[in-house]
Amino acid sequence: MLNKQVLLSAVCLSIAAATTLAAQTATSGAVLRMADDSTVEGASSTLVRTADGVEGTLLTTIDPMEAATIWWVVFNRPENCTGGVCDGDDVMPAPGNVDAGVSVIYATGRVADAYGKADFGAKLTVGDMSYVMRGPGLTDAKNAEIHMIVRSHGPAVPELVQEQISTFDGGCPDGGCTNIQFSVHQAYEDAQAEQTARIEDLVKRIAQRLSIQP
Repeated sequence: MLNKQVLLSAVCLSIAAATTLAAQTATSGAVLRMADDSTVEGASSTLVRTADGVEGTLLTTIDPMEAATIWWVVFNRPENCTGGVCDGDDVMPAPGNVDAGVSVIYATGRVADAYGKADFGAKLTVGDMSYVMRGPGLTDAKNAEIHMIVRSHGPAVPELVQEQISTFDGGCPDGGCTNIQFSVHQAYEDAQAEQTARIEDLVKRIAQRLSIQP
């Protein structure tokens, strides 16, 4: 009986912690390869939302000493994306799906280290048009679906590196610059609903295990 009470107390603490996590305005996601949607092992991204904007990190591996930029692709009204899924069909050709409020915005750039490790971090404020390539910028930080795109500019070239890590086509090698990886962060309410569903399922399974009603 005591063991059952201890287990139940531990479960309640776990559920409370999970519920607190669900209430936070943060999501995390895998980093995928553009070529085949496969997962980049060991890579991850996180997006933290406030009423005023978002802050994102993306930790990944690319070619050693490769220059790369990160681009926000923002779907301010994701409910209007084609077929209910926000993807490249809503972005291209320009200007993209106007009903979905699509915007392409420079985030940051850097050169990977000698092992290919590349850690990126950037902020995007609602209404800030400073680095917008096209579209309305970020207009709804809470409800927008936001993709983070890793764009390769080839091996870092000393005399071109600043251009390579700060522009869309700066210092591209023969064949051009290419988008090589991406990470998706759904509208926060969608992510929160998914997390809540997981918690509810956990409660039901634990209740069944303990032979009690939830």
